[in-house]
Amino acid sequence: MSFEGPLSQIRLDAETTRRHRLEPAMADRPGFVRALTLWHPETRGLLTLLVCTSLDSLESLRRAAASTPLLRTEDPALLPGPDRVELYTVVPPPRYPSVHSTHGSEPADKTLPLPVDSA
Repeated sequence: MSFEGPLSQIRLDAETTRRHRLEPAMADRPGFVRALTLWHPETRGLLTLLVCTSLDSLESLRRAAASTPLLRTEDPALLPGPDRVELYTVVPPPRYPSVHSTHGSEPADKTLPLPVDSA
């Protein structure tokens, strides 16, 4: 989720309060792995990464966030939501077959190196 800058200090404070409210609601959800918020000092923007084990668990997080009541100090006008949301699927790396060596000094079993993309 991207919160594109420049964000005012009031909006940044509101995002910090929102994260403190939502973190406990997210922490015990099945499939939730981690939330990481990155700050870009030059553009004054935020990027929040939510890592989950499935799209279902990500949807469960969204529902939990939507149903969490605002704190007394939170102003809904300062929490309009992200400017952009992007989904990425992480897949395990491919498994390469082992190469068995018959040469004397080489290890008997070594893994082929990963291909390098020259682009």
